[in-house]
Amino acid sequence: MNQKKLNWGIAITGIWLTVIIIIWFFAGLKSPSSLNEFGDALAGIFAPIAFFWLILGYVQQGKQLDLNTKALEQQERALQLRIDEMKGSVEQQKELALIQNKHFDALNNAVKPILIIKDAIFQYLSKGGYCFESVGFMIQVKFKLMNLGGAANKLYIRNSRQQAIYFLDQLDIKGEVLVEIDLYELDLDVNDTQQTMIAEITLDFENVHAEHMILNFEVYMQTELEDSDRKEECYISTSLIVN
Repeated sequence: MNQKKLNWGIAITGIWLTVIIIIWFFAGLKSPSSLNEFGDALAGIFAPIAFFWLILGYVQQGKQLDLNTKALEQQERALQLRIDEMKGSVEQQKELALIQNKHFDALNNAVKPILIIKDAIFQYLSKGGYCFESVGFMIQVKFKLMNLGGAANKLYIRNSRQQAIYFLDQLDIKGEVLVEIDLYELDLDVNDTQQTMIAEITLDFENVHAEHMILNFEVYMQTELEDSDRKEECYISTSLIVN
């Protein structure tokens, strides 16, 4: 209850009691002679006051409920504004993350190594004069490995059994290196009828951001036999296999 209403309630109560006292003394009313009469007199005096304060409290309580309702509505609006702001913030974070991802992809593409194989040749070596033990024959493959993109670090060449058969610490931008690898019979798919051999090799390396990358190549070899010395040597056709 606010102070103004409280003051009004006290003032009205004081006026009422003053009127009762004046009437009591000046109207010649008799004093109660028993407890029942005394109780009835008190009830008659204070019942209107109690009823008055009850109404005043009820009115005040109603206004307080209105104020509480308005406060709750304001809190609800403030909460909704916060929720809307959070939604906007989340959307902004998503857009920022998308922009950062695009920027990161652009940076990666700018430094992405682009490796190609050219001028590939192979030479077939039989067991005669070589110690291959139980691996059968061996193929020596030579080719130029060129890098048209960003630097490639820790470059491994692996055979179909995922064994490392060549290592290069770094192949720089626009770098070129002559590679020589050995492939054994276990690494090859041989077609004696068509005199062809197919080998799969894997190049795995890192870009300048230490991101691991893998390229798979299929090496196709067609044997051309010379009648004179039956030298088995030819160029290699390579095709990139997408991971």
